[in-house]
Amino acid sequence: MSDIERKIAELSVLYEISSIPTVGITESKILDIAIDKTLRTLRSEKCAIFLYDKEKKALISKANLGFGKRRLIVNPGENEIWMCFSAEKQMLLRSDNNTNCILLSPIKAGERTLGVLYAARTFKEFEESELRYFDLLCLRLGSALWDIKLKKRLKESEHKYRNLVENALTGIYIFQNGKFVYVNKYFEEIFGYSLKELKNMYFWELVAPEDREFVKQRGLARERGEDVPPRYEFKGLRKDGKIIDLEVYATRIKYHGKPAVQGHVADITERKKAEKLLRLEKERLNTIIQSMGDGLDIVDRNYIIRFMNNALIKEFGNRIGEPCYKVFHGLDKPCENCTFYEVINEGKTIKREKTLINGKTYLSTATLFKDIDGSVLKLRILKDITEKIEAAQKLRRAYIKLKEVEKLKSDIIANVSHELKTPLTIAMGMIELANLADNEKERKEYLTRAKKALIRQNYIIDDLIAFSRVERGTYELNIERFNLKEVIYQSVYEKHEFARKKNIEITINVPNIEIEGGKLELKHVILCLIDNAIKFNREGGKVIIEAKVIENEVIVSVEDTGIGIKKKDLAKIFEPLTQLDHSERRRYSGTGMGLSVAKRIIEL
Repeated sequence: MSDIERKIAELSVLYEISSIPTVGITESKILDIAIDKTLRTLRSEKCAIFLYDKEKKALISKANLGFGKRRLIVNPGENEIWMCFSAEKQMLLRSDNNTNCILLSPIKAGERTLGVLYAARTFKEFEESELRYFDLLCLRLGSALWDIKLKKRLKESEHKYRNLVENALTGIYIFQNGKFVYVNKYFEEIFGYSLKELKNMYFWELVAPEDREFVKQRGLARERGEDVPPRYEFKGLRKDGKIIDLEVYATRIKYHGKPAVQGHVADITERKKAEKLLRLEKERLNTIIQSMGDGLDIVDRNYIIRFMNNALIKEFGNRIGEPCYKVFHGLDKPCENCTFYEVINEGKTIKREKTLINGKTYLSTATLFKDIDGSVLKLRILKDITEKIEAAQKLRRAYIKLKEVEKLKSDIIANVSHELKTPLTIAMGMIELANLADNEKERKEYLTRAKKALIRQNYIIDDLIAFSRVERGTYELNIERFNLKEVIYQSVYEKHEFARKKNIEITINVPNIEIEGGKLELKHVILCLIDNAIKFNREGGKVIIEAKVIENEVIVSVEDTGIGIKKKDLAKIFEPLTQLDHSERRRYSGTGMGLSVAKRIIEL
């Protein structure tokens, strides 16, 4: 072939390749055209186009001639077709019997390999010009196929975007020169206007009067390309005049080659109401917590106090951010019996009584609490039960006292009934004997004994009355000025006969002292002391009564030579109904209330 013929052939080939359309054509159509041109130009007997399928990860014949109607599939590494695809270079092969010439060329679009173009004919070798043609055809085919893929993807993307925009649950709009050029359906629903109505409106006409100027200036500034915040809230105005809360996110775009603003608007009226209710509920809850009389705190996993209410702050100070073991227990490390991990890990609610660093006792109720950020905390309520415990202890003591009083009452009844009955029996017996007496002297003797018995009974009754009045707190002293020595001599005189019977000598060492107080009460006390000194004394014993003035006080002492009191029993002698040995009660008469009454009178 001459050079002129070769040039004409090459021009013909270039024309054939350039005539392959890339616009307004389907993939199958362009593949058929490529097959046809390959067959006609290269005079091939067999031809096939293999394209890579990502899902099947194989080369699949999309168009072929000379192979029948079956679809050919080439798996990775299977034959020379896959080798050509992997190597991304043209390959010229011969069949095993050297009868067929095979030409393989990768179909590429830029750096991407889309598939392989296969051509075969019998006996005749492919010339160099045909190889160049084949290579150029594959490039043209790859470009056309890629254009089709891109257009298909763009169309699918546009379709998805349009569906997304039209069915979005936020209002989407575009305005240019301040007027709407596009809105989606939800935008129409938000404001109650149709697209036709909105296209004749400026965007600020949908804004409530109080926010209108602000929104207008910000929107126009954004359209001019100025740097303004993209997100903000304002009050919107519906077609029906209703004011609604809106949130907008807007950005500057190009629309038909000119600056415009695209934005998303959401009706947040219900959210605002919910936020307001939530805020009010939060404030109400905070008010309740802060006004609680009980303490409340929240502690994290590191034992750090995250919250304290006013009750705790008042008691311990604002110690938020400090370790709970330091604030409430004064320790340098967590408490050994801390309930934290039982509450956190096991979800238990634990109640315990705890005495804290302030010396008060609290009923601690600890439970699991989850913060809004998902962190697990311990919430604890501390109820001050110090007074309750003290009241319980007082009640317990009162109960014990009541039991003692009941026992005392029982003992008084048993003891006093005997002590009252004894002198009364004696008096009645003496009176009976006086009535039977033959002479006056004997009669007087009996009556004197009856009188003494009744006087003894009167003393017992006086003790009982005094004890009762003192116990009830109704005893009132009759304050007067008197001579102490005279009172003591009167008391000794009344007990003179009792002392004479036991041959007891009474010595009085009392100066003339004028004092102020309850005369009758003091006499009652001195009589009680003298009575005991005589009663528990030995035959022929002594009783010494002395009085001394020390500073502004008068100390009266009564000393005897009687049976004495053991040291361990000294604390008991002023208890009601106490005689230190029951055998002594049988030996010495008395109610056992004398010293108890005397002590209470002195303490008035």
